[in-house]
Amino acid sequence: MSEWIGELQSALSREFGDKPQLATLATVDRSGAPRARTVVCRRVGDDGNVLIVSDSRSEKNDQIKASPQAEVVFWLPTLREQFRILGAARVTGGSPPDPLRPEIWQQMSPAARALFFWPAPGARKIDPPESFRLEAPADAPPPANFELIVVRPRRVEHLQLTVHPHRRRRWMLAGKWSAAAELNP
Repeated sequence: MSEWIGELQSALSREFGDKPQLATLATVDRSGAPRARTVVCRRVGDDGNVLIVSDSRSEKNDQIKASPQAEVVFWLPTLREQFRILGAARVTGGSPPDPLRPEIWQQMSPAARALFFWPAPGARKIDPPESFRLEAPADAPPPANFELIVVRPRRVEHLQLTVHPHRRRRWMLAGKWSAAAELNP
């Protein structure tokens, strides 16, 4: 495991504790315009992969399928640290089955699971309020539109603002992870 993975996992735990781990996911739309949105990171694996859940009907899923280049940015205001993770994203759903899909589904809160039973995200809101469930139990199977976005890193930068001068390091994946390169902030 590369040192940045342990540093990120530890920093996320210190910053967020049991609260949702918020990050910015940036993609590119079909016209080449950047698109960024705040997402909940469900897991950073020991391989460095970043897992995010998403609705198959969302624009970001289509954007990733058309152009898999993505960047995830974690800004940790209490720690005054930033992690930037550039890599290839892929969307996985129920076919072929992803073994992480039911596990992540069960770990989500009932309110978060309910979002996947709502009308399509981004569509014009014409549905009555009853169409927006408040909760979905863990034993309810994940609906077909419940997908995972997996970002596989190839370049990671870590910026620390609590030291002077600020510290910025970069790791690159080329077969295996490079040692950290110290950069000017």
